[in-house]
Amino acid sequence: MKTRDYQRRKCYRFGWSLPKGEVLSDADASDLIKRIWAYFRMEGACPKFVSHNKNRRKCNYYRKTNTLKMPFDKRTSRRIIHEVCHAVNTVYSPKRGRRIRIGASHGEQYMATYCIALAMFHPNLWPELQPKERLSKLIAVAQNDFKLKVDSETLQKLQKGENNETT
Repeated sequence: MKTRDYQRRKCYRFGWSLPKGEVLSDADASDLIKRIWAYFRMEGACPKFVSHNKNRRKCNYYRKTNTLKMPFDKRTSRRIIHEVCHAVNTVYSPKRGRRIRIGASHGEQYMATYCIALAMFHPNLWPELQPKERLSKLIAVAQNDFKLKVDSETLQKLQKGENNETT
């Protein structure tokens, strides 16, 4: 049964309130994805980055093919971090032979992952602050200003350097 994505709109509004960052080249976008993947110590292949300039305007992560697709003009740090966090918020299921999502697409576990990734990898987000201070500020803004729920257990686990891979 699919988990209800009850805070999707709030999550997008939270993201829109943050600086976009500049549009990245294919090489820079792939490098950012690899750095995020390595930071969270994820098992399995890093998501493939596919740039497209077709009629589609959306940025998406496809679990079945482990692919991140984005049009050129949407390839900013904030959007790449958002989409890669969808990949990080999965576990590999040997029974199904593919990655499956943990909780809702924009749920509490996702928000913990997203806040950590923003604090560590967003280049224009409060550069005067240290990553831990940025994380605290992001969580406060998410919870207080946007009424988002952030899973504290996932947050602590990821901050300790443990990934969420449980096969």
